[in-house]
Amino acid sequence: MNIISKDKLKLYKFLNRRGDAEKICKAAKVERGTIYVALCTGRCSADVEEQIESFYQKRISELKKLIHVTQNA
Repeated sequence: MNIISKDKLKLYKFLNRRGDAEKICKAAKVERGTIYVALCTGRCSADVEEQIESFYQKRISELKKLIHVTQNA
């Protein structure tokens, strides 16, 4: 059992959009409830933590690109 740090959980909550759990659960091949538990309590398997981290790192990259385009407009 892994524990996601409180700082990461805060970041994920900030980045969260409706439907994220559904997308993450498909990638992680687990039930949607497993993702909700992980994002609320921080408790999950290493594989689930890795999928959540990967998902939100992609979101961060998308936001950085958007910010860069907006700043150069």
